[in-house]
Amino acid sequence: MRPSRICVWVALSAAAGLGACSSQKDLSAAEAAITQFHQELDGGQFESLYSSAAPELKQATTEAEFVKFLGAVHKKLGNTRSTARESWRVNWQTSGEFISLRYATEYEQGKAGEDFVFRMAEGAPVLVSYNVNSRALITN
Repeated sequence: MRPSRICVWVALSAAAGLGACSSQKDLSAAEAAITQFHQELDGGQFESLYSSAAPELKQATTEAEFVKFLGAVHKKLGNTRSTARESWRVNWQTSGEFISLRYATEYEQGKAGEDFVFRMAEGAPVLVSYNVNSRALITN
């Protein structure tokens, strides 16, 4: 290899390595945010979840709608018993870094699939989207 190609290869390898470290750190932060989400959901702190959410979530729904939604989820499913990450994805866009996570969660009243999307803002994950799918929401 010519020296200039070696320099380019080394620079690209270093950038990829730094991105991987950053992604892992951000993924860990997003997982901690999900733990916090479940603690606040279990504690009925729905307003707190809304107030700390990203502007994208607040543009999609009002506080009253979000609080009512989370209240219904908590009423139907109960408290969180366990969670397990099923998948994750980090996506860099012009509007920032987004982390999407899919969780299988067991609540007191049934199982649920949960999808979380966070945007990294100043090194911290901020909730952009939350979706839950559970038969217990319909049958309970």
